[in-house]
Amino acid sequence: MADAKETLKKKEIRIVVTDSGLGGLAVTALADSFIWKNRSYEKAELIFVNALPSKEFRYNDLPDEQSKAELFSSVLTSITKRYNPDLILIACNTLSVVYPKTAFAANPPVPVLGIVEFGVNAITEAVKNSSAGINTAVLITGTETTISSDIHKQKTIESLGEGYFIAAQALPELETEIQNDHTSPVVEGMIEMYLDESLIGIPDKTGKIVVGLCCSHYGYVEGMFRSVMEKQTGKEISIVNPNISMAAWVAPAAERSIQTNILIRVVSQVEITREEIKSLAPLLRKDSPFTAEALENYEFVKELFTVQGRN
Repeated sequence: MADAKETLKKKEIRIVVTDSGLGGLAVTALADSFIWKNRSYEKAELIFVNALPSKEFRYNDLPDEQSKAELFSSVLTSITKRYNPDLILIACNTLSVVYPKTAFAANPPVPVLGIVEFGVNAITEAVKNSSAGINTAVLITGTETTISSDIHKQKTIESLGEGYFIAAQALPELETEIQNDHTSPVVEGMIEMYLDESLIGIPDKTGKIVVGLCCSHYGYVEGMFRSVMEKQTGKEISIVNPNISMAAWVAPAAERSIQTNILIRVVSQVEITREEIKSLAPLLRKDSPFTAEALENYEFVKELFTVQGRN
């Protein structure tokens, strides 16, 4: 298997971005923008693959980690055979937590990068650069699977050392509401409710709060997270969006070519509804009109995955 950094030296590259929903489209859009700006490759193909096999169940609904790992391993095997990528980006914190437990991870045929490390590194950097010093608090937000794994919190503690206040808060179902309609009052109401819970225990001496958006969907409503936190705490807020770090990593400033050709595809085994497209396409268009267009014209592949007898 090639080294991930060596893969980025290619003149032509095919990258599969995958997520258990449509949050990873944000990483795809940012990657397109950064690759174009930096002229990172002569030709780049970005294929977003929705890793959700069915609308009937989601990874967070599965009963245990083994079930999640078996499902995601099958998905990775299927998309690798179908698309033959040079690199796979798991632009989903939930699936990044699950990935090391998969059979696929034991011997991956291509480099696979999860988003967890990008998030931890970005949070750590934000805290170290904070003018509030040791009085900087950290709030890690994510899905139930992500937060219950405790991986972001533990890795952040390892990076920063003891002495910092670090909390983690799950926001159940928020990613679904954002995907369906990010402008819905329900979204802001859920953010207010869950963040209010998260503030319990934050020391009075805290001068700044670093908020890690450790679900790729949350980046779509980054401004809402900031305004709610500022209103609820009255403190300086620094938002960390790992989507940006992951996308920037695959776009080295190589300037290999006067012109970079980029092809973007969006593929899904489940129907992407008109409501979801209406919610997300305008947000994607800000960074990448081509990603928004690919979403609007997504490829519906009925048998994209075969998972334990389900098609």
